[in-house]
Amino acid sequence: MKKKSLVRRSRGEKAFLGVLYVIFTLYSLSIIFVLGWAFISSCKGNWDFYQNSLGWPKEWRFENYVEAFTRIEYNGYGYFGMMFNSLWQTFGKIFLSIMASSLMGYIFAKYTFRGKMVMYTVVVTILTLPIMSTGAASYKLIYDLRLNDSPLYLITSLSGYGMDFLIFYAMFKGVSWSYAEASFIDGGGHFYTYFRIMLPMAWPGIFALGINAFISGWNDYMTSLMYLTELPSLAAGLYFFRSVVERQAWDPMYFAGTLISAIVPVTIFIVFQDKIMDKVAFGGLKG
Repeated sequence: MKKKSLVRRSRGEKAFLGVLYVIFTLYSLSIIFVLGWAFISSCKGNWDFYQNSLGWPKEWRFENYVEAFTRIEYNGYGYFGMMFNSLWQTFGKIFLSIMASSLMGYIFAKYTFRGKMVMYTVVVTILTLPIMSTGAASYKLIYDLRLNDSPLYLITSLSGYGMDFLIFYAMFKGVSWSYAEASFIDGGGHFYTYFRIMLPMAWPGIFALGINAFISGWNDYMTSLMYLTELPSLAAGLYFFRSVVERQAWDPMYFAGTLISAIVPVTIFIVFQDKIMDKVAFGGLKG
């Protein structure tokens, strides 16, 4: 028989864990309440929503979800058009950002060159600056280069620095250089070694970062608000459509459209939650 190892905790640890359990339980219940209230509100009529905001619908109007596809629009784009913009903008930014950050992290982790520490210090210093301190300069630069309202705006994701850079830097630091040496002996070059040997080893990290970036990018409305007003994402379209809702009293339909937009990130989180929460570890040699 296998002996079960029991972890004994002190009274202080038990009390602390109990408090955390209560806090996270209340937090979870608050989120469930908000989502439930939004769903119930989305199934009400307009007058029913204002006269009976906390009660059950007098008549369940599931057609609000159909009307959300036909009435919610912004700047010439319908619901599906804005959803398509969200998809290509989100996937484009994720691909370019992760590729740039992984390449930059690999170079800093595995190569030695003049000015390396200076550049690394500059990158880390930039990360400590508040976003508002660089927002005005970035805004002017993007408009001067005419990258606004164009798919070319995605090239701004090729900066290569950010938290992703630090994560990839730490990842590649933990990988033995013997893999690269074996590739060089077999005739592989630097690019071949990176794309065929090193980058596949970082796939767990890429996968986890990509999922988190997708959820964040899908809900990003500030980018469209500032730079892509002619190519609005779904999040931006819902944000702008709010002013129409206030005039027309279409709150139930608006809630329906918002819940539909949440299906994509929620589904991805449910399916890949283990990948998101797992710790990323790779590298090592057998011998």
